[in-house]
Amino acid sequence: MGLAGGRARRAFGVAAIALAAVHPASSFHGRIGIRVLERIFVAFQLIAVDYLIYTREVIGNIRESYRMTPILLGLAAATAIVVAAAVKPLWRAAQSPGPGFGRRSLWMGGYIAMALASLSASSVDVEGVL
Repeated sequence: MGLAGGRARRAFGVAAIALAAVHPASSFHGRIGIRVLERIFVAFQLIAVDYLIYTREVIGNIRESYRMTPILLGLAAATAIVVAAAVKPLWRAAQSPGPGFGRRSLWMGGYIAMALASLSASSVDVEGVL
């Protein structure tokens, strides 16, 4: 197991355990968040209909309001920087031998169990939100 891979797995495991420990305390905030998201989804659906119906007008307004060349060049530069910074570590992690199937299965089972425990402890009704 590579050193970087071990640290990443350990950090992910600690974050997952911390999130599972904090989840019951944040149940109230989760319910409020779901309600807010429902209202935002409704508003975005109305906006999306406008974008579908009045596509040319919307794109024309965006082109008139913003200079797109600097924005697109900035996005391309940021993407190039992130890719350049991530290629070497990702390549090394992909080349290093990882743990066996059994260990990977145990880790995945643990993550799934924590997710299911968190979901079953939650009293938020998420049907109809998405």
